Amino acid sequence: AGLRGAAAHGSKAEHPVFMRTTMQPARSRGVPVDAADRAYQEAYDRQQRAAAALAKAEAAKAREVEEAAARQEREYLRKKADARRLQHEMNESLNLQAAANARRRDMERTAKLSEPIGDPSGVHPVERRRDYATENEAKAVLRRQLAAQVESKKRHEKKRRGREIRQDRFFLDGVLEQQKAERRDKVARKEAALHELHGEWKRQEELTRVLKNT
Repeated sequence: AGLRGAAAHGSKAEHPVFMRTTMQPARSRGVPVDAADRAYQEAYDRQQRAAAALAKAEAAKAREVEEAAARQEREYLRKKADARRLQHEMNESLNLQAAANARRRDMERTAKLSEPIGDPSGVHPVERRRDYATENEAKAVLRRQLAAQVESKKRHEKKRRGREIRQDRFFLDGVLEQQKAERRDKVARKEAALHELHGEWKRQEELTRVLKNT
């Protein structure tokens, strides 16, 4: 109605705010007011619907990106929890094994202390040296076992840390790639919308020319 009223008073019709001055087609006094206003209004309505559809699509895409990031984060947290659980189980197993070895050594020492002490003068020097060698060998075996357990724990910890670092990098790279793709897609959609708008107003200029010559 505002467009028709402006035309009735002999002034130029008001155009939507998004139109640049160079994109506003001129209308002579010989062009029917209703036809020109309807053409302008239909073009404006189409552009508004296209803009609303674009905003809706962008919001849906943003929700998809957020949901994908949330899924990746949940998967990452689940894997991290599984890794912690496995590490805890391994530590428990090593602790139980170490406790069992300690109990066995205590039982062996108790058994040796409970044996009757013979006459030291009657022990042959070769037997005494054999006992010392056996004890030293047992100590060496124990030291090797403890060193192996410590080394195994260090290896598992290093693997766990490396796995967590790779998971973190994978998650962050995925989020950054999605953001880049979203920005590229958004720019492309905006350029396409502007191109379509420019083409629409070119068609309206042609329609205005036809109406002027009618």
